[in-house]
Amino acid sequence: MRPHITVLNVQHNNRKRELAMELTGRGTLTFPYHRCDPPPTRDDLIRELYVDDELGQEGVTYVLASGKVGSVVADMVVAMGRSFEAGGISGAVPCFNPPPSLQARETRAPIGSDAPCPLRRVGRSDTPACASARW
Repeated sequence: MRPHITVLNVQHNNRKRELAMELTGRGTLTFPYHRCDPPPTRDDLIRELYVDDELGQEGVTYVLASGKVGSVVADMVVAMGRSFEAGGISGAVPCFNPPPSLQARETRAPIGSDAPCPLRRVGRSDTPACASARW
């Protein structure tokens, strides 16, 4: 049996183009406008937003300026949060920090030295760092 998730509060942010839902036991999670059906646009913004009692307070309903009505259920927001943590959202680029062995380490030549190039990549001895460097 799945735990009961209740929406405590909801706000919309037109600048970030997302809904911010405060859920019991989950904190505040966001849901982007482009995942809503119908999606709010610049010409058709959210006019009214409320926690819906007909959904058992497990979702929110919004009314657009054109009169179209849409709903977002808390399970959709939680599922999207899980897929984001796993890096499974299409179109989103997960934050990836490569291990130090894969990072390009850069060193600067000392000032006043006769180094052919002021910047040289360490660990790549097969290719010169700039066109003026000759091996």
